[in-house]
Amino acid sequence: MINFSRAIQHPFEDKDWMVKMLIGAGVSLVPILNFAMNGYALDVLRTTSPGQDMPLPSWNDLGRQFVDGLKLFVVQLIYSIPILVLVFGLMILGVGFGITSDSMDRNATRTLGSALGVVSLGVACLSMLYGLVIAFLTPAMYIQVARTGDIGAAFNFNEINALIRRNSGDYWLAVLVPVAIGVVLAVPLGVIGAIPFVGWCLVVLIVPVAVLLSPYVNIVFGHIYGQLIRA
Repeated sequence: MINFSRAIQHPFEDKDWMVKMLIGAGVSLVPILNFAMNGYALDVLRTTSPGQDMPLPSWNDLGRQFVDGLKLFVVQLIYSIPILVLVFGLMILGVGFGITSDSMDRNATRTLGSALGVVSLGVACLSMLYGLVIAFLTPAMYIQVARTGDIGAAFNFNEINALIRRNSGDYWLAVLVPVAIGVVLAVPLGVIGAIPFVGWCLVVLIVPVAVLLSPYVNIVFGHIYGQLIRA
């Protein structure tokens, strides 16, 4: 059984936790270099899986952590290709409609506009469903890349299926708990952001806090995924 309490509290047991978190926040702020934050999460996974979650990994091998994070990004990008193709196709249809609408009569414009709206809704629904598939596979992506350092391992569905079947209950928890946390955080932020001016100001203030929390969130998720291996 995954010990979520341990995952949440363990980072603060490291005597240098604040320094490591601040370094992680700094890394997260730098475009491209921020891939290393995911590489750091993989390090947490690797140290947690054999049962040794203290001390937290150091930041003394930033180059390797960047490469590991880049590998994970490539995996996520490949998995996202179906959504990207759908969205890109929809953009082309939209541009084509915009170019040709002036030369069509009103009825044809309305018909094509309605058809484009239906297609857009379908793409949105498919994207949402496929996003759930990616969320389901995310723990397996992290585990496979962490264990092998190989991008191809994230597409070894025999191993992924074996991992899920061996720890099905824990695996579902590792998927659903982060999704639930994301929903719980997104709803109030959406409500706050909808408040004119005041809401926008509050959201702007929340952004730096989110950056500071990013390393902590990555550490917690890395710990949860590390527990999956030994569950």
